[in-house]
Formats: sequence, C-alpha cells, structure tokens
Amino acid sequence: MAPEQLWRLERNDRRTVFACGESTVLFAGTGDGVVGAHRHPAWKLILPLGDYPAEVYGEAGRGELPAVVVPPQWRHACEVPGGFVRVSLDAHLLAMRHGPIALSAHSKRRLLDALGMGADLAAAPDLAALRTEAVALVGAGGGLDPRVARALDQVDDAESLTELALSVGLSAPRLRNLVRAQLGVPLARLRRWDRLRRAVIGLPGGSVADAAARADFADQAHLTRTARELVGRTPSSLLI
Repeated sequence: MAPEQLWRLERNDRRTVFACGESTVLFAGTGDGVVGAHRHPAWKLILPLGDYPAEVYGEAGRGELPAVVVPPQWRHACEVPGGFVRVSLDAHLLAMRHGPIALSAHSKRRLLDALGMGADLAAAPDLAALRTEAVALVGAGGGLDPRVARALDQVDDAESLTELALSVGLSAPRLRNLVRAQLGVPLARLRRWDRLRRAVIGLPGGSVADAAARADFADQAHLTRTARELVGRTPSSLLI
C-alpha cells in the first residue's frame, strides 16, 4: 500500500526519503544517520541498511545492536553508519514496554523485506506491510478507550485541548489522564507530534519558515525547538 505522503531528495550522491501514512512515519537515507538526544512520542524502529550496527545511547548506557525498537518517551540518541531506515509507529500500535527491544539481524531483515524499498531506497515503502510485521515481532497494543481513539483522530482539528475533550464527552483533565494512562505519552506532546509531521511533509515545497506557518507553529524557531525535542534533529537537517 502506497504512503499517503512521500517525498524523495537526491543530493551529493545521497538519497533521502520521507513517507507518512496511517499511524506510520518513515525517514530514511543512504548516508550516515545521526540524531541527538530526544524523547520520541511514538515507537521507533531503527534499522541499519548495511551490516554496521546501530549505536544507541540511552538511559542504560551505550549499545551496538543489529536493529532496535525504542518505546515512546525513552530518551536516547543514535548513530547508524552507512544508511538507515527509521520508522515511527503511533504509541497505541505496539504492546507497552519500559525499555528498548534489541532485534536480531534476522528480524531486521524481515522488517526491511516487508518495507520493500531495497538498500538504495529507490522503491516506494510499503508502510502497511511494515506495520503488520512490527506487530508480529513486538506484539499488538491493547485496545484504546473509544473516547481516546476519537480524540486521537481529531487531535489536529480542535483549537484547544479543552475543545478536543468536549468533543468526546470528557473534561480536559480526564482526557489527559486517560491518554497518559493508555499510551504513556502526554496528550500535548501528541498534538505537537502531529503538527511536526505536517510541517515535515511540506519542507521540500518551500522554506522552513513556510513549513512552520502551514503547520500552525508560532514561527521557525518554535518548529526547530519542537523537532529537536521530538526527533533529535533540526528541520533543515532533514533536507541534507
């Protein structure tokens, strides 16, 4: 299944790909992948394209792994030499864990094969197949409270958290508590994550300032701070 949004850049013999689909965001590149310390509000799969391991620096120290699944809100930085795929899956998709999950080289290959891009990242990614394979490897998340599910569907439409809560028949504090209990992520961070995705989708079409405005950030600096906080990179660095 083709992603809903896809852009691809080729510069200095490097290829960069961004794709966004249902509950899934992919960022991949044929160069080295380096991100600073951050807390990601979603699950993240870190999949090296070559034989080099992913170097992950987290709360328990440093590790070199064939591939890794990082849970939401787990502070970490990582380096992947020689090409990488990073896939974000919405927090409700996988069974809640309190630390990263090391994957074998075989499991990494299963995920990359499901994605179907190839080592050169030339093909369009199959995000739906990747999600299915990730759930098979890690386990499915529990069912969401229907009100939380509706709120997540509408998170980008409401003007405020209060308006969002009222639309699903809850008070704002009750909705915040339910979301944190079921997903382990504050609702406000999920709103910022959704806006960041919208901003990144629009990056190739104009300046970072334009992308910030289209995604309702206060200004370019606000978008840059949010990107560093949630993904460990600045928006402009995604285009290199």
